[in-house]
Amino acid sequence: VDVSNIQELKKKSLKRIELDFENNKSLIEFNNFLSSDFPDAIVKQKYQKKIEFLLSYTQSRNILPYFSKNKWAGMPIADFNITHSTLDNIFLEYYKDSNSKGGEAV
Repeated sequence: VDVSNIQELKKKSLKRIELDFENNKSLIEFNNFLSSDFPDAIVKQKYQKKIEFLLSYTQSRNILPYFSKNKWAGMPIADFNITHSTLDNIFLEYYKDSNSKGGEAV
């Protein structure tokens, strides 16, 4: 794969964001915010007080101020983790978009 193509793929990569909340009510309030203000977010998992979701690079930068400024059900976010997509995940997402089999290895 050409290096310029890899750079283009990286721009399409998604950030994995994990947030821990103090209680379930905070998680529910944040989830409502996420679905209304960031409808392209892909929620991967939700637990009682934790959510894991994917956002594009641009959207992940746009959501960051909400982590420190906002409170959810009166409580701030307890902890967060943001990770970059690996090249493997970027390729899978790329082929998922261009492959009718949804990115399955063929």
